[in-house]
Amino acid sequence: MKNSDYTRSAFKHVIAWLKNKNMQTSKIAMQKALFYLQEKGLPLRLDFEPYSYGPFSRQVMETASDLERAGEISVDRTDYTPGPEFADILPEKGRREINAHLERFCELLGHDFSFDNLELCGTVLYCLQALRENGMAVDRDSVIHEVEQWKGKKYARSAIKAAYDALAEEFVNTGC
Repeated sequence: MKNSDYTRSAFKHVIAWLKNKNMQTSKIAMQKALFYLQEKGLPLRLDFEPYSYGPFSRQVMETASDLERAGEISVDRTDYTPGPEFADILPEKGRREINAHLERFCELLGHDFSFDNLELCGTVLYCLQALRENGMAVDRDSVIHEVEQWKGKKYARSAIKAAYDALAEEFVNTGC
């Protein structure tokens, strides 16, 4: 399976998984779930950059547009929904791996897929990884500082700390 095919299949599987769990398939949920999956090591090869609501990949939007043209999904203002030609064709091994990561993603979010929680957790993870990639200290204070530089006072320090603490267990000492 070519990487672009894998990315497209993973995208569709995330939609199917969220639908199966009766969770929202919002654009922000998809952006942050795919960002998390990539940070966990899945070879999605998506480019994420800091944006208004946390890490954002134009390639996610392009994939959605391609799937919409093929009749596989419908794209509205805020959500993606399976279309008449939708088929989750990810091989079983890939499904198991993504499912395990998505279960963990939900746990890290406290099963709260609200817009603000997705934005905050995505932003904290992006800052944490950016500090690491730039050879800087990765600790609670440095991540809080980076989030505040990006988001100003939008989020209380206690909320940033809670998001950091949830993500640190998975990303600070593991090398992910």
